[in-house]
Amino acid sequence: MAPKIFDLTESKGILNFTLKDVDVSIANGLRRTAISDIDTVVFRTSRYENKEDDSEFIINSTRFNNEILKQRLSCIPIYITDIEGFPYEQYILECNVKNDTDGIIYVTTRDFRIKNILTGEYIPDEQKEKIFPRNDFTNEYIKFCRLRPRISDEIDGEEVKFTCKFSLGNCKENSMFNVTSMCVYGNTRDIIKINEAWDRKEEQYVSENLSKEEILFNKNNWLAVDAKRIYEANSYDFKIKTIGVFTNKHIMKTACNVIINKFVKLKEHISEISILKADLINENGFDICLDNEGFTIGKILESVLYNRFFEKEKKILFVGFKKNHPHDNYSFVRVVMNTKEGIDELRIILQKSFDDVITIYSEIKEQF
Repeated sequence: MAPKIFDLTESKGILNFTLKDVDVSIANGLRRTAISDIDTVVFRTSRYENKEDDSEFIINSTRFNNEILKQRLSCIPIYITDIEGFPYEQYILECNVKNDTDGIIYVTTRDFRIKNILTGEYIPDEQKEKIFPRNDFTNEYIKFCRLRPRISDEIDGEEVKFTCKFSLGNCKENSMFNVTSMCVYGNTRDIIKINEAWDRKEEQYVSENLSKEEILFNKNNWLAVDAKRIYEANSYDFKIKTIGVFTNKHIMKTACNVIINKFVKLKEHISEISILKADLINENGFDICLDNEGFTIGKILESVLYNRFFEKEKKILFVGFKKNHPHDNYSFVRVVMNTKEGIDELRIILQKSFDDVITIYSEIKEQF
């Protein structure tokens, strides 16, 4: 069955919808990708693998050390949505503020300046306002740090001066680079069956001569726990809320595109995927090695292989996903074939599975 989205509504910044007719791994893959794999423009202030620290603190006489200020800087969302069209590598952030007053002042995103490295010109304030906007609720800019005033002729007021390049990152690299403040799902409750189950429980309580207050107390407890175990099969209620850079629907579409592109890449390089003989008594067992992929892609592939080639076509006897250690940059999908046709037949099955995943997420994307 094709995936379907129902009750797509948005209220108070939260996008709600129900995703039906898909396995839980498909729904969970969508959630995990929306949380961790959406690229956004960021300030990279710490080294990560082969990526360098893009910030330089020249003066810092505040009460915060450089590392705390770097962490605060990376947490600031950058409202640039066209990450492919905006030449972020040509721009640098500058900030230079000194407290010359007799009171405490705050350095905010209003004090940030964005300079084009090639021309040496600063972008207009109107454009900067779009990149670092005011908070919709408070109508204030994001506070970065505070500067204390001069306390004597010998001790100047506090000062901070730094620069930082713009870069691309996502939440998988660092949780500071997230694009969602909420992205959750749960099984869709089956209201009819819940009411039927409670009617039976209520009859039991009445037969035990419980008072109305006791029955109401037990009902509230039952609805809070046991009732949530009664749900519709293959139906999931989603809630997602952006931090503000991208719209909620854009995040879901992008998450679908990320998954689709990964499986398109797997399909294009299917001959390069390492398939090893599994350490099993059954000679038809194979381990499919997924380089640089983990639970998200692995469980999606496992789900599609199981639903089509185990449940329907009976071409495999077993399929399971395994990642030996969280720090590993690879994972395995183990498959036991129903015949002795071997690796060539397994690659054909894989190619069909990749196509199925691409179709599923393409159909989901079209409904946003």
